[in-house]
Amino acid sequence: MHPALRPITDSFRALLVWQVFAVAVHAQFFNLTSSTAGSHCSVINGGTCFTSGFFEKYGDSEHCVFGVLAPTTLVVLQFQTAFSDDGLLVDGVGYTNPLGATPLAGPRGVAVGRVSEVVWATENHANGNENSRIGFLICAEMLPPVVAPSTQPTPAPTASPVENPDPLSPTTPSIHPTQAPFVAPSMPIFRLEAAVPDGACGVSDSGDCIHDDAVDNGSTFILGELCEFTVLADTTLSNVIRFQPWPDGDVATLSVLNASTSRIIPDITAVTNMQLFEGNVVRWTNPPNDDMSYSDELPQQNYGFHLCGVLTPSRAPTDTPTPSPGLRRPTSTPTQRSRAPTVAHVPSINLPTLAPTAAPTATPTA
Repeated sequence: MHPALRPITDSFRALLVWQVFAVAVHAQFFNLTSSTAGSHCSVINGGTCFTSGFFEKYGDSEHCVFGVLAPTTLVVLQFQTAFSDDGLLVDGVGYTNPLGATPLAGPRGVAVGRVSEVVWATENHANGNENSRIGFLICAEMLPPVVAPSTQPTPAPTASPVENPDPLSPTTPSIHPTQAPFVAPSMPIFRLEAAVPDGACGVSDSGDCIHDDAVDNGSTFILGELCEFTVLADTTLSNVIRFQPWPDGDVATLSVLNASTSRIIPDITAVTNMQLFEGNVVRWTNPPNDDMSYSDELPQQNYGFHLCGVLTPSRAPTDTPTPSPGLRRPTSTPTQRSRAPTVAHVPSINLPTLAPTAAPTATPTA
């Protein structure tokens, strides 16, 4: 190794060790520091998520305080209040979402640190709007895996021999090393933001597919899941491997959300060849229900989803070429080309014709 590169390499290794240590030590991001009696406030999923109650309706006059144990960015899986004066305070900034009017509400994408504090507070409304008391479920942003650099030395390029048509002369190796063909990195279409419980959902095929935990291997459909994916590029769901929401529209639903709308996908016909756009959010909601029984007509592993997309091709160019910025055609009518100057007619003059003068002849001397 060149001596000048050694400090950079050592610094990178130190940073890598610190990242691995930080992830290992701060696997728990949140804790519950205080809560009122009767509330369902809790920290779940190994300390990576906190909630007013996992699929539990919140009550009146609740007050819960959550602490942040490690810096992270908040992912909002659920946030709906029954009234405008119920809500969250994150580092003093208030959030509310009465009756779920805003699909992507709450402290979505807010960065928090070790000194941050999250407060949940509700007023006394005499238990009104029972069906709208959803509350919140917020998780820490999922960390990408830390990949250690390879310690194996890079092999020297091999010289490719040049074919020699003359078997009697030695073969001279080429001085140009062989190079692997360039392969452009594939762009993932989906990113998993959070999954409750851990492993409830996943992304596969280099980010082209999303699925719940029943990944077509005979595993059973599990109740009590919440997952959220972000669409990273415009895509078309061209390959629907499995899609079967629960027949009851209030249970086991897959929704597509943006800043202003939320749409539940009702069936496999609606999802096939469905277009998604960059920035959309795909949310899987599958609440627990002790009274729910599986249908005898459909095996358990048929429920859930496994969807794959392809990147939407860019718009084809139009037939009319767009002029380059520096070569635009002038908008004003060009000046008409001037004619060549006309020459006035000059009358011809008849000059007398002169006979040619004969050359003088020399007179001989006597």
